[in-house]
Amino acid sequence: MKLNEAIEITFMKRNKISSVQNIRIIKFKSLGTLLLVFFLFPEIILSQDSLLRYQDAIAISLNANYNIQIAQNRFIQAANLNTPGNAGMLPKVDVSGAYTKSSNSLNQKYNTGNEVKRDASEATNTSADIGAVWTIFDGLKMFSTKEKLMEQSNLLNDQFKIQLEELMLELVDGYYILVKQKQLLKSMKDEIKFAEERKKIAERKLTNGSGSRLDLLQANTELNRQRVVEMNIQSEINSARIHLNKLLQRPVETNFTIEDTVIITYNKSLDDIKKTVYETNTLLNYYKRNRRIAELELKETKTLRMPVISLNAHYAYSKNTNEAGFLLFNQSNGFNYGATATLPLFRGFSINKQIRNSRLEVLNSELAFKSATDDVNAELYTIWLTFSKAMEILRVEEQNIVFAREVLTVSQERFRVGLSSNVEILDAQRTYEESMTRLATARYTAKISEARLMKVNGELIVFGSLVKE
Repeated sequence: MKLNEAIEITFMKRNKISSVQNIRIIKFKSLGTLLLVFFLFPEIILSQDSLLRYQDAIAISLNANYNIQIAQNRFIQAANLNTPGNAGMLPKVDVSGAYTKSSNSLNQKYNTGNEVKRDASEATNTSADIGAVWTIFDGLKMFSTKEKLMEQSNLLNDQFKIQLEELMLELVDGYYILVKQKQLLKSMKDEIKFAEERKKIAERKLTNGSGSRLDLLQANTELNRQRVVEMNIQSEINSARIHLNKLLQRPVETNFTIEDTVIITYNKSLDDIKKTVYETNTLLNYYKRNRRIAELELKETKTLRMPVISLNAHYAYSKNTNEAGFLLFNQSNGFNYGATATLPLFRGFSINKQIRNSRLEVLNSELAFKSATDDVNAELYTIWLTFSKAMEILRVEEQNIVFAREVLTVSQERFRVGLSSNVEILDAQRTYEESMTRLATARYTAKISEARLMKVNGELIVFGSLVKE
């Protein structure tokens, strides 16, 4: 089952997702949907004892990697702040209320000659107020702020994707180095079978008098050498498995099997990549957003020179009661409303300084973007050359292994019937071993170069399959 099919089935099974999580899926688009599925529905991850495909490794890693989870939470925090209210577009409404009761001794004399004396005179005061203030004009600052909040949210999404891409490259390297070693182990087992057959032939020839003990000793020596090579490869496989388990943040002793095939399908030309890389490269998008945020902050700063107009309205209620005194009962309630306008006339030249600093920040962000563009151009050209050369080498080695295998087979038959020497078959075995090592290395190098090229073009993270297979 493909990864995107598993995701669709999981969504059909579970539809109890909160509205906040639904919003997050929309925000993440394809990337976020994939990550939320891995975080919310870990049952799509296969058992640790089953075949571990590359897509399975991605799922396990995303579900367990703490840095990825932290980055996701930071993105969600930024998305939560991206609201019209935080941008200052909505009114502020407050409600207040109070109730007080007092007991006082009272002694009052009036000019009429009357006198009031009373001990423990109680008085109560009840009040309530609801008010609203709405800024309807602030020099259009609220619109710049709203766009800035959105860009800040997208900026964290880009940071998230950068972390993901680095994680994906680590997984590509960790997984396919294990595939490489598995291919070498399989090849070495075949070579050992050839060496064992050669030993039997040498023993038979020595028995019937057509061979020498030297041939048998050389066959034994070569067989033992290949067994040692096999053990070394197995040791490297164990180390690679431990490293991959560490990347997946699971017990290092976890055992698993992997696929032993390497399929490379990326076939875009350098010109095709150049047409899209400036729009799809994650790092360039990050610096673009930084530049846009700086521009929006400059617009916000310029609005400090503009007037601010606000509307306000209040409803107030008040009730006072006294057991003694001039007023025994007083109650009032009613509305009041109006508008306020503020125009900054002089702020000690601070606004001008803020605007100058904001302009410098825009310039710095533009310079950072140009520097990143140069870096991406150099990286693209370097990786493209590496990938192209790796594919050429791979095609040659794919042909060469066929020739080396045929040479080994023919030499084995010639040795069996006594038409070739011990040196000839030994040379054929070494040639096949070296060819297989070069082929496995070429496949690994080409796969890593493909992943790096896809990363530069922003294609390493896609919905359904994070590295095209």
